[in-house]
Amino acid sequence: MKQKLSKLLLDTPEAYYWMGFLMADGTFVGNRLKIGLSIKDDDLLNRLYEFLECDNTIHTNDIKCEFSVMDSHSVPLLRDKFNIKSKKTYNPPKSLLWMKDDLLYSFIIGFIDGDGSIGKQYGREDCILRIKVHSNWLGILNEISEFISKKANVGTVKARINNQGYANINLGNHILLKSIKLKAKQLNVPYLNRKWSLINESHINKMEISKKQLRQLMYAINFEINDPNIQFNIDEIKMCLDKALISYEEEDE
Repeated sequence: MKQKLSKLLLDTPEAYYWMGFLMADGTFVGNRLKIGLSIKDDDLLNRLYEFLECDNTIHTNDIKCEFSVMDSHSVPLLRDKFNIKSKKTYNPPKSLLWMKDDLLYSFIIGFIDGDGSIGKQYGREDCILRIKVHSNWLGILNEISEFISKKANVGTVKARINNQGYANINLGNHILLKSIKLKAKQLNVPYLNRKWSLINESHINKMEISKKQLRQLMYAINFEINDPNIQFNIDEIKMCLDKALISYEEEDE
């Protein structure tokens, strides 16, 4: 029997992107993978179909597009490797942190494309990324937030259980969102352009300008003030500037 899903077992950014996407939007039933998307995302479904080198039929109508693949060899291996459980909507993997850096990044981008939404913040050029999943996924959302925030060198936002009982996280830091989009391009994963095109990576918001000015001032204090007759406490000023930077980062989230 042809191992139709064997490419998903490869340790490549594209394979991990698709596994992140399928962890969000795919369904594993027995040894079969099923995937269905809105018709507006038929291009992404076709790219997955081509990646898997499928010969199954893609079924389409005015609302959705879908296909399914049976692979009794690869599906058990995928379940074991990615800790995919029955009814994964309610049963997340134990952790994502076993994945290597670029592979984990690729998986997260795929997961965002499946379960995340990106939109403009009200009255601003900046965007906001929202992910809302079953409450059992709270720990996974916090792993994702901590990983991508550390990579972007910004403060980490914690996921919370919202009033409806879902695990929810809102990420509005422009530096963070730009860094994810640029990383998706660098990794050359087939990200969903409909979502990521909203993020203008050339845009520099007021928060970024202020943080740059603060850092320049800190540099000046460290390296340009050499007059021993100046009567102020350099350490206290540096401490205040550090607090200001942290405050800016927290407000921008």
